[in-house]
Amino acid sequence: MGANVSYARAKRSQSVDLDVAACQAMSGQIAIGIVYVLLDNPMDIATLSEELNVRRATLRYHLQKLIQGGLVRREKQSNETLFALSDERLVEVLRLLRQVLAETLTATWA
Repeated sequence: MGANVSYARAKRSQSVDLDVAACQAMSGQIAIGIVYVLLDNPMDIATLSEELNVRRATLRYHLQKLIQGGLVRREKQSNETLFALSDERLVEVLRLLRQVLAETLTATWA
């Protein structure tokens, strides 16, 4: 039984680590903006910069965090690098989180 508990604890720890990495990657308005903009199409950094009205250096920082968190992937096409969501369900996760928080805050203040 001890081995099963240790295995379960290790799996839970891995899950928590992944959750923390994903939340850290999406912490901030710019990172979340990138996720929403990339829902439509993969984009290069110049187009992202125009869409979000954010400097390229700032975007590079946030894109690197999103890539490290496994939320965005880099795609090479010809001579350009495009960025795309790893999974479109990320936007659904954000919508669900927003809904849960709104309901919780409404219940708290009611």
